[in-house]
Amino acid sequence: MFHMLIDGDLRDRATRLPVVNPASGDEVFDVPVCTRDDLDDALMAAQAAFPEWCADREHRREVMYGCADVIESSAEEIGRIQTLEQGMPLGVSIDSARQAANTFRVYADREVPRTVVRDSPTERIEVVRRPLGVIAAITAWNGPVAARAGGCWTCGPACWPASRARRAGCGPSGSCRRPISRGW
Repeated sequence: MFHMLIDGDLRDRATRLPVVNPASGDEVFDVPVCTRDDLDDALMAAQAAFPEWCADREHRREVMYGCADVIESSAEEIGRIQTLEQGMPLGVSIDSARQAANTFRVYADREVPRTVVRDSPTERIEVVRRPLGVIAAITAWNGPVAARAGGCWTCGPACWPASRARRAGCGPSGSCRRPISRGW
């Protein structure tokens, strides 16, 4: 049921990690364990997608709003999965998903600040913030629904089906949904 989504492709692995509901101790599902090659592939795909993703702010905004809409419309499903995987109350899990949707919208609408350092008849110096590159984020397995909006690396609930994110067009083609690893 659960796969990794790397560069638009669903991946599975024979090695899987059981997800245990901490409230009951029951194994509720399992997820594929990512390899170093999977992580390298994800980073290379994100690096390839980065220039285009950064160049078209309006397209990026549209994608982020689309992701927000999918997360919001799936908040109850995401909430149920988070409750099973983390043991938190269902209402808190659903609210966490809704907050993630709002976070996408906030970052989609955020203007890139420009600071004028000097403005004289002979020169104008501005500081303009811009994305510098791809990041790899290592998060706790039970972190909340999260997104680093504007980047080429997206994180979601570890056990939210990657196929749903792919169908929704969430993130650039080089983005990667949270690979799971036992550690190296």
